[in-house]
Amino acid sequence: TGNYLSDGRHIVFESSRSGSREIWVCDAEGGNPVQITHFGGPVAGTARWSPDGRQIAFDARPDGNSDVFVVNSEGGGLRRLTQTRGEAARPDWSPDGKFIYFSSNRGGASEIWRMPAAAGDAVQITTHGGYTLRAAPDGEWLFYTTSVGYYPVWKIHPDGSGDSTAFSPRTFGLSMVVTTSALYGVTVTGSPASYSVQSLHFADGKISQILALDFSPGLGLSLTPDERYLLLTKPDLKGTDLMLVEGFR
Repeated sequence: TGNYLSDGRHIVFESSRSGSREIWVCDAEGGNPVQITHFGGPVAGTARWSPDGRQIAFDARPDGNSDVFVVNSEGGGLRRLTQTRGEAARPDWSPDGKFIYFSSNRGGASEIWRMPAAAGDAVQITTHGGYTLRAAPDGEWLFYTTSVGYYPVWKIHPDGSGDSTAFSPRTFGLSMVVTTSALYGVTVTGSPASYSVQSLHFADGKISQILALDFSPGLGLSLTPDERYLLLTKPDLKGTDLMLVEGFR
């Protein structure tokens, strides 16, 4: 996966180029890659910038099960936020940087939870499944899917109210991004499967196809702040590479 920093000039992504899957940061053109984590074995992924760009939240498996971690964006300062027997994964930040949302099955089924970014008790938000999420920039809504794979997108307020369907096309939750004006997601239709990037415009509720894809995309979707560039992954026979699309709308 790859995600733009809010300045549009840096990307955080996962790579196994060092021999183990770690978190890396590079510039927007893909140059100057810097390895941020050094677990040396367990998978690290789903990296998300903090709103101020100073930290990165991600999940990793140093003890076998997945937990949520935070690391400084220049490396160092690694902190583990979750320490439970259940899986905790796929984090995202609240817009003010005070909380981290994540999926956990600590209660049995996977649901969306919230905890202070500085550490503390976690609070469950969803009640009928929650696999991955993106927090809206205004802090009013969380957009999430209920399970792994392609599913409609739901929305819910951070206090657990207003739970309802937001986006009906079957969307891959790990390839979804929310801006102030719209939700963008990688969707699938038909058999054989046809993939595309679609958007939901919040002002009028219009759903539009932004980009047709002639391949089955990998994990991740991100936009530059001006929404001119789209970043997604394209698998190949050797692995996955980041793909930059210019002028996609």
